Amino acid sequence: MSLRWRADLALALIGLIWGSTFVLVKAALADCSVFLFLGIRFSIAAVALGLAFRGRLRGSGREYFAGFLTGLSLSAGYILQTVGLKSTTASKSGFLTGLYIVLVPLLAACVYRTGPDRPTVPGWREWLGIAMATSGMTLMTVDWDTIRNWGGGAGGFALNQGDLLTLAGAGAFAVHLLMLGHYTGRVSVPVLSFTQIATSAVVPLGLLPLLETPAVRWTSSLVAVLAITGLLATAVVFVLQTWAQRHTPPSRTALILALEPVFAMICGFAVAGERLTVPAALGAALILGGILRVEMKPSSASTHPSI
Repeated sequence: MSLRWRADLALALIGLIWGSTFVLVKAALADCSVFLFLGIRFSIAAVALGLAFRGRLRGSGREYFAGFLTGLSLSAGYILQTVGLKSTTASKSGFLTGLYIVLVPLLAACVYRTGPDRPTVPGWREWLGIAMATSGMTLMTVDWDTIRNWGGGAGGFALNQGDLLTLAGAGAFAVHLLMLGHYTGRVSVPVLSFTQIATSAVVPLGLLPLLETPAVRWTSSLVAVLAITGLLATAVVFVLQTWAQRHTPPSRTALILALEPVFAMICGFAVAGERLTVPAALGAALILGGILRVEMKPSSASTHPSI
């Protein structure tokens, strides 16, 4: 199996892990305030990576600065999305966050207009797959009654402060994917993985006094969720993503990670007993179709062109 296929399968596994932990995180937030939860989750991951990579974290100041910048974009995405969720609906938040699928290739087209990284700009097959995945995300996440009432009137459309913050969060996630795609061929995986996670732990903890009154109720379920999300869904996943993006362009990464809501829907249906609607099923099929449309194309390169 080629490196490209292994990297793409790794990204699909990441989508599975993130999608399957959505129900767990939603339940855990009833016992812990959001920023405290994020700080603890990323702190657990940072400690785990520090222990796992001990002896392999020697890097230049430039490498650590790259990890710091990447961590800032990752932390910004989580913070903006979480704060925005306080004043918008979950369905709108899911849809607006999912727009990073489109933002990644658009930003890539601006950043990689010239130079050796030009091949990372998606071609027409990728754009078709992105369009299918975005349409599928819309069908899966949008509450059409809510959409009709945005702006207070029939057919009205308006974005409130929470919507704008969520959209900014999607932009931050898109920047994070592009930054990983840029740095993974230039910075060691241990240094980049550890530094971005450590930064993502420090930022929410540092902003905690300004953004919320910390509250926590230590229950066995909260401890379990923190362990699962901190170790598996953060430490393991972001090392895997950092490695995978050495061999997969950012636009393809964003497209494959669109599998996250598909797996979240499946887990919600199987575990939480949520209702499976026809639009959601059609949306999942469109996302899968978009990914397959890109994956089945012939490819002459097995690695990320920036390497």
